[in-house]
Amino acid sequence: MSFTFRGRGKTAGFSYNGHMCRGLHKMLRRCFYPNFVYTHDSNAAAAATASASSSKVSKAKGRFRKGKGKDAVFRRGRQIDSDLTKWTRSSAIPKRAHPWSKMLIAAFQKWGWAPLEAQGIVGIPERRLATAFDLLMKNKKGEKVLVEVKSGFTGTFTESRDQKMEKPLEKVDSHSLNHALLQASVTAAYFASYREEEVKHVYVVRVNEEGCERFAPPPWIPSAMDAFKKFTDGSKTDEVGGEEEGEEEEEG
Repeated sequence: MSFTFRGRGKTAGFSYNGHMCRGLHKMLRRCFYPNFVYTHDSNAAAAATASASSSKVSKAKGRFRKGKGKDAVFRRGRQIDSDLTKWTRSSAIPKRAHPWSKMLIAAFQKWGWAPLEAQGIVGIPERRLATAFDLLMKNKKGEKVLVEVKSGFTGTFTESRDQKMEKPLEKVDSHSLNHALLQASVTAAYFASYREEEVKHVYVVRVNEEGCERFAPPPWIPSAMDAFKKFTDGSKTDEVGGEEEGEEEEEG
């Protein structure tokens, strides 16, 4: 038996042995940042960046359709996921890859990371919890590196506007980078539990027109992991589904 992804839209989600599971994004939001909101300007900037990027690539490659708003953002994210998956399987950069995909691959090679697997589903079956990791890689020492990729977020990745997360993270800024670090860390824990393999390093890698940058989990992650386990152990297992594959908060 293994995890699968099924359905579309609001009814989509991960399942295990025919039973729908609870997705990680919704559970993290409920636990740590249930009231987090984005400013109109941040959303507008994200949409404008994605639309402009897709439009430029469309003209150059004949590959992408023009898009507006979140459609362009999600389409870009899905394209990058697809490019990285193809690269992982063949070790060759797709001929019509998104420019940001090429930037990511160049950065991974610079850091000495080689791809092992993309979009693998992991979780805790008995608690009906599941998610998918973006990339599993290995460094020059052969140690496993789990990578969560975020694209865009120009000027908004660390924008919290004085919002804080819920206890025990009430002193931690609530912004997209910290949300992504939580996501990556919990995903690594799910991987270790489900695959019975150690993940030595965890990173969030953000790519946009300015380049690629990697972020390691901060010191407050262990306390967050303990709190999240208590939260999921105490929540209802029938609150499942409704999680898009690769679902993001603002950008893909």
